[in-house]
Amino acid sequence: MIRAIIIDDESRARSALKQEITLNCPEVMIVGEADSVQSSVELIKKVVPELIFLDIQLSDGLGFHILEKVGNEDYQIIFTTAYSEYAIKAFKTNALDYLLKPIDSEELIAAVAKVSQKKTEEAYYQSSSAKCCRLEYRAAKENYFTYLRWIVCDTNCRYNSLQLIRELQFCIPKGWQQNFIG
Repeated sequence: MIRAIIIDDESRARSALKQEITLNCPEVMIVGEADSVQSSVELIKKVVPELIFLDIQLSDGLGFHILEKVGNEDYQIIFTTAYSEYAIKAFKTNALDYLLKPIDSEELIAAVAKVSQKKTEEAYYQSSSAKCCRLEYRAAKENYFTYLRWIVCDTNCRYNSLQLIRELQFCIPKGWQQNFIG
């Protein structure tokens, strides 16, 4: 079960989101709601949620002010807003997703699935069976894409029970690989 809170200054928006979550995301339990920066800070400290559904524009400030006040704790953030212009700033705060109102059910389900996936990955990584780790590096020289994989194996470090934790793909400048590897 994912413990979540909804932060939005519009009561109808909170109710609509709560209804969508209840109908489509049974793994999410709403443990609180807030309508302002101040009440949100208090609520976060009180209930310690795993997930925050956060609106940008609140009656007494921006949702970002909440994050500044409580710090980057151990929770995931899904922004739920009518303002698309804050998306880049939201992702710079490590938001897991950014949903535009009115909230689309399929987008909500996909966003919550990311939270579940991340929770599963973290639980596996912290489990006693995840004692040995390996980082794989592979580069495709023809297009300069690099792939990184973070893999956790069993306690015997035999890699017979692999779990892919993260896979990243990014482009690097020509010639950088030789300096990095050699």
